[in-house]
Amino acid sequence: MKKAKLPGNNRGFTLIELMVVVIIIGILAAIAIPQFTKQSGKAKEKAAMGDLKSFKNAIELYYTENSSYPDTGDGANGVKDALLANGVTWPKDDPWGGQYKYYYKAGGTPVYYFISSKSEMADQVIYCSQTQEPTKGSAPDTTGYTSNPSS
Repeated sequence: MKKAKLPGNNRGFTLIELMVVVIIIGILAAIAIPQFTKQSGKAKEKAAMGDLKSFKNAIELYYTENSSYPDTGDGANGVKDALLANGVTWPKDDPWGGQYKYYYKAGGTPVYYFISSKSEMADQVIYCSQTQEPTKGSAPDTTGYTSNPSS
């Protein structure tokens, strides 16, 4: 029996042509992957800032209702109950898998608090306080503060 021949050139791709295509795909991936990871990091930072804004709003609402900021305990005057009463879960994991921390410094007027989360950069945190909106920067000095969860 004779094989039927299809009209035209029936040659496939050469090994060189296939290698060129694989190299082009590799170059495109090398360009795209770092851009994706950079955007992923920015999204995590924005998510953390949104969470901190929610915490700050709930704590400020607690202050309005009680004329004091919640302490770091888990009791009636603690941050956990203060946030839960305003619909915010505490403790909560941050976008990097760690936990947000609430820092509280009593004794003196005014009482200070801030909330922080470690970012992917070891020396940077995302934090807010009663006087500052969520921001990224160097970690505030925690001397004299108690925290929840504890360090």
